[in-house]
Amino acid sequence: MVVAMMLPLVIDALRWTATSSLWRRRHLALSEFLTGYFASWILLGLILIPIKKAGWLDARMSSALFLVTAAGWQLTPWHRRAVVACHRRLPLAPAGGKADLDCIGYGHTIGVSCLVSCWPLMVACGLGGHSVVVMLGVAILGLAERLSFRPPWRRVFLGTLLLAAYSYFAGGSPELCWPN
Repeated sequence: MVVAMMLPLVIDALRWTATSSLWRRRHLALSEFLTGYFASWILLGLILIPIKKAGWLDARMSSALFLVTAAGWQLTPWHRRAVVACHRRLPLAPAGGKADLDCIGYGHTIGVSCLVSCWPLMVACGLGGHSVVVMLGVAILGLAERLSFRPPWRRVFLGTLLLAAYSYFAGGSPELCWPN
């Protein structure tokens, strides 16, 4: 889920990592960036797996609840700071062990910023049974927010509320979810 939904949002950071590295180690730099980036998301997944496996959560209700939480989160200054931090560029050493640590650290920095920015949306997708419609809506909202010079906060807020309504009223239909 993170690869499909979040990786398109960090294309600029990947491009920065590649162009800041020496030609002969670009592929290594990109893999190190992705290692640091996915480490923060894996931590969230390790927290969510036991909660989902416990079976005491209703998928529709938990997805809708976290989407409403995400709509409220959209309006906070912490969320906006995290979105700005997702565009951060750090200097990377060109070669050697310092370059390895810089690429992993840069990936982790961007991953944590993305995690702070998008955590309620991703929790809603994860606990909500991976509804294809909700995941596609979250990906579109993330792209609209990330790729705009001035993010359309009101539209993202309203879109998140619409996804919450969809998730609660129709999101539990098994034909619209990925098999678990």
